[in-house]
Amino acid sequence: MAHVSDAMDELVKNPKIKKTAYDDMLHALWSMYLQPHYIFIHDEDERLLVPIFAMLERGLAQNEVVQLIQQMPATLSTLKDQLDEANFYIVRFNCKTLLKSFFIQTNHQAQYASLHQSIVTCLNEIN
Repeated sequence: MAHVSDAMDELVKNPKIKKTAYDDMLHALWSMYLQPHYIFIHDEDERLLVPIFAMLERGLAQNEVVQLIQQMPATLSTLKDQLDEANFYIVRFNCKTLLKSFFIQTNHQAQYASLHQSIVTCLNEIN
């Protein structure tokens, strides 16, 4: 996870990568949070946020991230029906950890106010 994050961050910083690729990159990173086999215990949540913030700083619309956050409760609900209990709780834990890290990094940053509010709303919905 950490190496993928580092590689994505370098890709985002590469001037040859077009901003149109950010959406695919964001979804690839986001899908890592939804994997049901590994609990993030080595700050993977924070490392995976690095390229997301890099994309936001370079032109990714915040709305793209907000939409993924807003979809998270429904996604978790669907996964609850599809996964066994242990694997579902891995996904839920990873998602909550991501949101908490996102919350901390967007707190008191005016440029991320709408993103921050969507995180608060999502955390309240999945708790």
